[in-house]
Amino acid sequence: LLMVPLDIDGCRNPGWLESLNALLRRSPSGILIDSDETCVTGRKIPALAGKIPLCYVHIWNSAEPPPGPAVLFNLMAAYQMAFSYLLGKGHRRIVYLGHRQQPAPEERRRLDHLKRVLPISEEDIPYACFEDFEKNPDRVRKVFGPSKRPTALVARGDYFAFTFREKLRAKFPAVKVEMVGMHN
Repeated sequence: LLMVPLDIDGCRNPGWLESLNALLRRSPSGILIDSDETCVTGRKIPALAGKIPLCYVHIWNSAEPPPGPAVLFNLMAAYQMAFSYLLGKGHRRIVYLGHRQQPAPEERRRLDHLKRVLPISEEDIPYACFEDFEKNPDRVRKVFGPSKRPTALVARGDYFAFTFREKLRAKFPAVKVEMVGMHN
């Protein structure tokens, strides 16, 4: 059985194809793919695998279903618990910190779900990307500016949360934001 991690992807590992072909020559009985449509491997592995059975695992961020069997986990309940916890502590404006400049389809579904089941509006769940200080400083100023400043942040992963928090502290030292991370 061959597990293909997301990190073998071409955007992070230029030698991914050679590595993958070397593993495929070992005739695995199946392939588990921790990747999605945003990664080169998520699109190319089915063609490279030939007749080897494959299954997508982890998270799929596309509006379209995976191109094969999948066992995916859904972070909907975890996000709902995190936002409920923060709302219960009195927070009313909570940043949803993602890892892309715009919410992926799966993130958009989570945001829509949160607005349906919790007493919170779209305006009170501003989206930000952990790279916004470098790639979208206008959004940082808008989200963390003086009017309706958020008091909490929910991030999918600890790396995103800690990276963003350090930049936030440097740029806006007076801003105090409570954080909740999902995994990692």
